[in-house]
Amino acid sequence: MKRCRFPFGGNLNARSGPDVLIGALSEALRADPRFVPLTDDPPGAEEVDWHPALSPRLVAAVRAGRRCAIGPNALYGFSQAPGAEPVERELMAFENYAAVFALSRWYVELLRMTMAQRAGYALLDFPLPRAWAALPWTPQTAGGALVYLKGGAAERGIALALLRGHARARLIEYGRYARAELLDAARRAEVCYYVSREEHFGLAAVEIGLMGCPIVSDEKCCPTVSHGLTGRLAAARERDTRAPFAWAPDAAERFRAECTAARAMDRTRIRQAVLARHDPYAAVARAAAALDLEDPNDGGAS
Repeated sequence: MKRCRFPFGGNLNARSGPDVLIGALSEALRADPRFVPLTDDPPGAEEVDWHPALSPRLVAAVRAGRRCAIGPNALYGFSQAPGAEPVERELMAFENYAAVFALSRWYVELLRMTMAQRAGYALLDFPLPRAWAALPWTPQTAGGALVYLKGGAAERGIALALLRGHARARLIEYGRYARAELLDAARRAEVCYYVSREEHFGLAAVEIGLMGCPIVSDEKCCPTVSHGLTGRLAAARERDTRAPFAWAPDAAERFRAECTAARAMDRTRIRQAVLARHDPYAAVARAAAALDLEDPNDGGAS
């Protein structure tokens, strides 16, 4: 049976999104016999190595010409400047990846446009950790809005404009909160405005959605949101520009225009949609399919 070697580890309680992602993938993949620990030994004839993040092992594999899988946190350090570092250019030029994983459609397209690899790009959904699915979530709506901020001066300006538009609103900034604080704020808010310069994925949005809180955002701000299902996506970016991350002058107003529809959404259905999208078994099955690993329960497996 063909197997995939994966560097199990990570930390579900870490502040770093990549660490949490590796922890969640490790929890999900360990339950499947097709995924085994990555060691320092070269892979066997029926094994493929998966490097989820940039590491010395990944660079060594590429330099040795070994077929492997990468992502979703291997490329790039800065998405608006792919190949800014020599090591990134090495990875971009390699054409023998078994799979290239990404967490959002816009990032898949970015990788396709910038890498030499012609095929094998695959979407991978974040597999929900068991402990997260069991978190208390009964709404305690107190009215008002939650404004989640991740970015620089432009994003802060939009966030402050949104705060001024609500009599009761709370600001939570990336890297400056405890997970329990975010969950409590999401339970209490009628709506969350998710203001980020860009997100490959958006783990905080998963946690907010688990609390049944509808999110208003933009596709590049928060690709985690499914329009009309877990929130509303506003066209808050300038579309006719060479700067794809430029905000529209009236971005805050465009966010606010989606508020009424978002507040009317059913919180139980939002939570159910988040649980369904991030089902760990489905995430493992998608990864296995991208890596061409046979189902061990299939009679054709060897």
